[in-house]
Amino acid sequence: LALRGIRVLLPSYRLSKSHPYPAGLRDCYSVLKWARETFGGPVHLAGESGGSNLAIAAVLFARKRGDDVRTLVRGCYLQCPFIAGGYPNTGRYPTQAEFDGYLLGAADLAAYGMAYTEEGKAEDAR
Repeated sequence: LALRGIRVLLPSYRLSKSHPYPAGLRDCYSVLKWARETFGGPVHLAGESGGSNLAIAAVLFARKRGDDVRTLVRGCYLQCPFIAGGYPNTGRYPTQAEFDGYLLGAADLAAYGMAYTEEGKAEDAR
């Protein structure tokens, strides 16, 4: 992407265990605003796993705040985003039930999802 002149940012953010939501979201949003001021135009935002969630959430947060999102983001490059929510989610994704427990189970995903909520505690999700 860089060889084609595409500016892609992979923001660093504070982790939810020591910095509860919305700290990471605000960090990613700040990166978007910094990028617009620094580069003078929109960028592509990237993230992996929870970072993918925060990339999407930062764009939605910007829109909710009244920012013209087109001046901030041209696109998102998301790797393994946790966007479905609502785990366990039986029946929606057949492979989720089929492969439950191989790497992460539905209970694990529910716990991780709770870590990104204001009220939720990962310990309560099990």
